[in-house]
Amino acid sequence: MAKINYTKEYFDIFWAAYPKKASKLYAEKCFNRLKDPKQILAQILKAIEWQKKEWARNDPKYIPNPSTYLNQGKWMDEQKIDLPTLDEFDKQQQGKLTEKQAKENIGI
Repeated sequence: MAKINYTKEYFDIFWAAYPKKASKLYAEKCFNRLKDPKQILAQILKAIEWQKKEWARNDPKYIPNPSTYLNQGKWMDEQKIDLPTLDEFDKQQQGKLTEKQAKENIGI
């Protein structure tokens, strides 16, 4: 009976999800070095989803090669939060005050 290589299947899932196709053999070696590929794959796939949106905003040449992504543990990067500008924040706060004042005026 042949032994099933699940790590190969997990790598194939990663490869299909990752947007940049470069140095597949080396990327597979890097993937095989992961301590627990099955558990880490779920984290990687989740990170790739939000990272694809960030990468789409920039020049595609800045998408890391798959091996770089794996070696540097880039799935553990923190997701950037778009903070409002000071003007946007002031407008939001004014809107909240207006809502609060309106509620006070009608007795809520």
